[in-house]
Amino acid sequence: MKINITHNKLTKSLLLASATLALSLSSAHAANYSSPDNGTQNYTNITDLSGGTISIGSSSFLTFKDSSLSTFNVTVLPSGGGELILNNTSLHLSDFNNVYTAHLKVTNNSSFNVVSGLNLNTGSLSISDSTFYAPNVKTYDFYMTNASTTFRGDISNMNLNSGATWNALEGSTVNYLYVNDNASLNMLGSLTVNTLTVRNNATVNATSDLTFTNLYVGNNATVITQDGKIIDYADLSNNSTLKVMNSIYFQNLYLSDSTINLVLNSPYSIPFFASELYTSGNNVIKYDFTDAFIEEIMNDYNEEYPYTFSVTYAFIVGTTEGDGTWAYDIASSSDSYTWTVTHIGGGFYRFSDITLIPEPSTYALIFGAMALGLAIYRRRK
Repeated sequence: MKINITHNKLTKSLLLASATLALSLSSAHAANYSSPDNGTQNYTNITDLSGGTISIGSSSFLTFKDSSLSTFNVTVLPSGGGELILNNTSLHLSDFNNVYTAHLKVTNNSSFNVVSGLNLNTGSLSISDSTFYAPNVKTYDFYMTNASTTFRGDISNMNLNSGATWNALEGSTVNYLYVNDNASLNMLGSLTVNTLTVRNNATVNATSDLTFTNLYVGNNATVITQDGKIIDYADLSNNSTLKVMNSIYFQNLYLSDSTINLVLNSPYSIPFFASELYTSGNNVIKYDFTDAFIEEIMNDYNEEYPYTFSVTYAFIVGTTEGDGTWAYDIASSSDSYTWTVTHIGGGFYRFSDITLIPEPSTYALIFGAMALGLAIYRRRK
């Protein structure tokens, strides 16, 4: 009888211990991490936050280092100007929305992924030497260095620095966009920018609709644009290049030691127009002709009569001021044609004197035929 009672007590004790252990594990599993207002809190080697929360105190710094927070159940509480820092840490969330005035810094081989979207409202996001993904991003300031990412952005100020790459999705908008130091911007859809600044070997490749009001390009930077837009103000300087694949229109354009590369698709297109053109230094207007352009020109080519074609609308300027010089570089999509360009006044330029030049393979056929003819001649003789 006593043995049975002891056994029952032992069983109850074991059950109670198991329940306590399970509760303890559950509590550890749903841990809450926070930083005090106006204070600093550091966490290291954290490996699970399933069902837990991250709470950033007002004007505080909350840092995770050497951690892996790879769950989708973390709730990030709204903050009053606090900063969340990920250092060699991975954090994966289902969403990160309406975290007002929060500042997020992702650095040192960290990984930050948000499934639905990231909304820092008036806060800021800094990504350096790390990976980042979110389909939609809304923030006031965005800084990226040595990182590559793809998203649709709604950003006030954006800086792409030192090897950063942003693949901008359809419908992105940025008020002030800076692309610097070998960084690149690739457009996968339409992008609207108020002021675009491209410097120091950086590249902007606008394969889609790029709308901007002010453009600054300098220090060996390159901007490639596909579709024509009216630009209020543009400044190209220090060996920079603007490549126009279709057409572009400027109200005020300043050129200093720079190149404008016009790719002509049709003899009747107007790829370049500037109401006011100001020049200094040595500048180059380079023309490339697409296969479509060549085909349209050569359709009427007559070998018996030298063919001359005038493109009076390829490059038009209104008022021209400044003491800059111009050079013209004519390129072709085929080595079979050579071109000359003549300035005929009033901002109009004429392309003419198209000359057919045999391809190397054609030369081979010609020389082969000559050799064969010579051999036959000698044999008969």
